[in-house]
Amino acid sequence: MNKLDFELLPLPFLLLLCDNVQDWGRTFKEDVLNQLVNDADICLKNIITSDESIKIQIYFNIIGKTKKLIDHKKDVLEQLKQILKTPVPFKIEYWDKERDVVTSYEFTIGGD
Repeated sequence: MNKLDFELLPLPFLLLLCDNVQDWGRTFKEDVLNQLVNDADICLKNIITSDESIKIQIYFNIIGKTKKLIDHKKDVLEQLKQILKTPVPFKIEYWDKERDVVTSYEFTIGGD
């Protein structure tokens, strides 16, 4: 399968990545996901770039039921790993909004 290569097609690569990482302000077909997104109160914390990686940090209310949303994001990001190619890895970190600490929910796309 051909992968969407950041070096050849940076704009489509970034659009696909951003569309699948960003959830705040989005409406889902499933009412359950809509409620989970509202409860999670997701927002962008920071984007940090370096020669080694591009880190996208996202604030998220980590409570019992919103962990289902993280499981959903894991599935989506695993699918993205299969179709995106970049030499510089994109790291997506989920931060506990209440405690302002990074969680164990961290994903890396690319770096190959």
